[in-house]
Amino acid sequence: MDVRLSGDLEQLVKQKVDSGLYSSVDEVIRKALRALDAQEQELDAQATALKAEIDRRLVTGPATPMDFAAVKRSIREQTEARRAGRR
Repeated sequence: MDVRLSGDLEQLVKQKVDSGLYSSVDEVIRKALRALDAQEQELDAQATALKAEIDRRLVTGPATPMDFAAVKRSIREQTEARRAGRR
């Protein structure tokens, strides 16, 4: 597989290898792809949970005002708690 990176990204990868945290460019790219995959899985899980909550509320009766700030805050708190749990 041939991958071309912009100058900024290429420099970032080089810095990671030069830092000694990674032994090769391949290792940096693998780590980045795993992080991207984890982020996408988390977003998918959040979307699924939100859809389930919407479906649940649609079944329970007439619509009531929704506090979107509270929903966002709850999602952020859940995301931060998951991230803290991984560390």
